Amino acid sequence: MDAISAPGQVDGKILDQQLSNERMLLVAGQTKASSALVVVILCGFTSILYAHISVIQLVAILVIVAVYLFRVWLARKVREEINRFQCQQYWALTFKIVAAFSGVLWGLAAAISMVQGYSGTELFVAFLIGGISAGAISSLGFFSRVFAFFTVGILAPISVAFIIRGDSIGPILAILTMIYAVFLLVSAQGIRNQLNHWLHLSHKKEQLVHELYAEKEISEQRLNELKHEVEERRKAENITEQHRTTLSNLLGNLPGMAYRAVNDDRWSFEFISDGCRDILGLTADQLFEQGKSCIHDLLVSNDRRFATSQFRTMGANATFQHEYTLITPQGNERRVIERGCKVYGQTGELVAIDGFITDISDQFLLSNKLSQLEKHDSLTGVFNRQQFEVIVQNTAYKTAYDLSEHVLIYVDLDQFKIVNDTCGHTAGDEILQQIAAIFQSRLRQQDAIARLGGDEFGILLGDCSIDEATKIAAKLCKAVQDFHFCHDDRNVRLTTSIGLASTSCGLKSLQQLMIAAESAARTAKENGRNQVYIYQANDDMHTRRNLEVQWAIEVPEAIQEDRMYLEQQKIVPIDSLTPAENWCELLIRMRDRVDQTIMPGAFLPVAEQYHQAILIDTWVVKTLLTLLEQQPEDFDDIDLFFINLSGQTMGQQAFLDNIFEMLKTNRHSASRICFEITETAAVANKKMALSMMAGLRQLGCRFALDDFGSGLSSFGYLRDFPVDYVKIDGEFVKDIAADPVSRSIVASICDIGHATGKKLIAEFAESEAILQILGEIGVDYAQGFGICKPVSLFARRKPKIEHSA
Repeated sequence: MDAISAPGQVDGKILDQQLSNERMLLVAGQTKASSALVVVILCGFTSILYAHISVIQLVAILVIVAVYLFRVWLARKVREEINRFQCQQYWALTFKIVAAFSGVLWGLAAAISMVQGYSGTELFVAFLIGGISAGAISSLGFFSRVFAFFTVGILAPISVAFIIRGDSIGPILAILTMIYAVFLLVSAQGIRNQLNHWLHLSHKKEQLVHELYAEKEISEQRLNELKHEVEERRKAENITEQHRTTLSNLLGNLPGMAYRAVNDDRWSFEFISDGCRDILGLTADQLFEQGKSCIHDLLVSNDRRFATSQFRTMGANATFQHEYTLITPQGNERRVIERGCKVYGQTGELVAIDGFITDISDQFLLSNKLSQLEKHDSLTGVFNRQQFEVIVQNTAYKTAYDLSEHVLIYVDLDQFKIVNDTCGHTAGDEILQQIAAIFQSRLRQQDAIARLGGDEFGILLGDCSIDEATKIAAKLCKAVQDFHFCHDDRNVRLTTSIGLASTSCGLKSLQQLMIAAESAARTAKENGRNQVYIYQANDDMHTRRNLEVQWAIEVPEAIQEDRMYLEQQKIVPIDSLTPAENWCELLIRMRDRVDQTIMPGAFLPVAEQYHQAILIDTWVVKTLLTLLEQQPEDFDDIDLFFINLSGQTMGQQAFLDNIFEMLKTNRHSASRICFEITETAAVANKKMALSMMAGLRQLGCRFALDDFGSGLSSFGYLRDFPVDYVKIDGEFVKDIAADPVSRSIVASICDIGHATGKKLIAEFAESEAILQILGEIGVDYAQGFGICKPVSLFARRKPKIEHSA
């Protein structure tokens, strides 16, 4: 098999094999037709010259026919096995050998015919052999060695036959025969080269076609990919545009200004949202036109330094939040809050800041106003009691670290209630405003003044000696004495009682200072009013006051040290027809530091006098609610708890708010509480009492009017106050068995109470005789030593209560 090189191909062996296969298929395809032609010619030759054909020639003809038929069968096998390499090699080789051997047969048959035949036969054989030799070029010319063997096999015997004949022309004919053989071989070589070239071009063309189709597929695939990429990019651009539009709309609708500032010398704006119009009154373009290209151009000087220092101290990844004041191009101040973060590039360098500025001017003003209201008295504009106590407390702390002296002044306007009663509260409020202004005008800038109560003021003189404070207090006393207020052609004049307490007397806490100063003011009032009195711990006049002061100090300390406790006294139905319920009144007790019980008569009056009743009432309510929450099973047998509220507490909105909050979170316990308010406190604070009772009744609480009967003129209030029970003053009950007047009073109260739908409870029921008379009168319930003595409520189990100072 000839190896044909195929320039430009990746693998020449593969191409040679492909070309060899195609040559074999071509030859095999021609074999059937050529073999049929040869058989037909031989049959015709045999039939025409049969009379002149020898046996040997006839045998040769049959052998040739058999060989050609065998070649046809081999050609079919070659076509069938051409794609199986090993089988194809075998059948191709067999085919070539048989083809070459058929040439030898032709040559021998021709030679025998020429030797034995007659002249006509020789001529026909010569022409036949020549034609077969020439015709073999097309069928065997692809295979040089096979064709050469076939040609030589045919013509060599003929040449030998020409020579053997012995005539003079034989050698010449032999030479011509050999020349003819050479001519055939050369022609076959040329034809073979042309065919090989044609096959090579055909393969190359086919390969190019395949490559073109492959390139076309690749191009189409790439085109589809590009179309997909274009479509995806278009979708992404649409989404980006939608996001950009959404972001623009959001930024435009947000109540603030978004920006990006680039890292140049001034941190200039690169982008500003439309929100700048609401804050600065200008659009972004107008802002740039006016040269306001960075945030620092808009800051007030103090805030500019603050913002710069804050930015420099931020961490690498830190976000920031600043609050400062901007000056708009129109000169207006806007309070803003800025939030943002640093933006870093791929190499880690700081490239920009993204931030958002929100206008909080309204909130800032409202916050300042609320802070002002929270810390100041709404009527006079000076500090309120709560803020003043904070100031005094902070000042008291300072005395533990330095030797500076501070003085607290307690001012109590004398007989101011008469002014309210005669001139009205509107005139009284105006007087208080003017008095506060007079005090402020005569104090130092560092001094603090507050309204502590209705007609009471407190003044803290910081870093001030007692002598200097006495002079200031005397000026204040003189200023009030010289004050004149005209109302309805009446000239109203006032005086004041002023008490001073200095930290130099060993008073180191808020409570000690406040109590001492108030005690001194009371002494000044008792000594005749319109004067200044200085608190002195070793003054004989303060013996009684000192005892009160000690009790006033002891109350909050006892609460803080958990030395307060509760006792319960049963309230029982008198008539067997009254539904039996387990009621009790809670009574406050104190233990001193040696664990001795102190009855409330010793500390409650002082607590009310020094405005500490709110501490006690808050502690009682909180303690009861804690007990019911922590150990409900221990108190399931008690249906109703009676709790006393002082008149002072009822006037404190902060206490009422605190009670509301506690009961809102313990609604299941609210229905088991009945608040007792005294008749005098309810009348004195009627508006506040009605508001409080309405709110607490909505939560489920009940109310009782305590100590009723001390003023018969207040019978009409039974109709006005939404109370459930009326507790008859024990002063009438304890003498009911011996005093007909007390019995009549109790009976009257009972009749009026029942007429207004209230249940009656009698206090101080000390004996069976009293209980019998109460039953006859129609009183519903009773309590007293004759029924049950008070017992500790904590005997069941003491609760864990957190107390605030």
